[in-house]
Amino acid sequence: MIRLWLTSILLFMLTISSAFAAELAIRLEVSTSPIKKGTVPVFTVTVRNISKNSVKILDVVKRPDFKDAYARLSVTRSGKRANVPVMISDPGPIGATDWLTLEPGQTLKFEHNGSPLRLEELNLGSYEASLQLIYKIESTPIRSNIVRFNVAP
Repeated sequence: MIRLWLTSILLFMLTISSAFAAELAIRLEVSTSPIKKGTVPVFTVTVRNISKNSVKILDVVKRPDFKDAYARLSVTRSGKRANVPVMISDPGPIGATDWLTLEPGQTLKFEHNGSPLRLEELNLGSYEASLQLIYKIESTPIRSNIVRFNVAP
């Protein structure tokens, strides 16, 4: 009986998680590769509303502190987190004007320099990057595709 109850709860949570994840799709692109050592790579993020409903999301374009906290870039090398310094960047309070609405089919496109990661500190080599977007507070992050890039002399 308890096993059936736990299974039901798990299925319900997966259904809700899938419903939220089906609202948005994220595409990550790297501007150029290779990237010259000591320079900051620029990534382009495209968030598309793939649902049939309007979706409210945090405005990470207007608020750089939100971009740092809620549109987190992850950079790895051979499956391990890249060894770069991370700046302190705490988001400020969220107000009513810090949200925007994406209508069905509408996209939000913005550039991301990896902050709070200090990507200009990357060593020479090949890397992978992806982005996790938390578009509603306390929601499960949505992950982008993985892009590959190189850092060269």
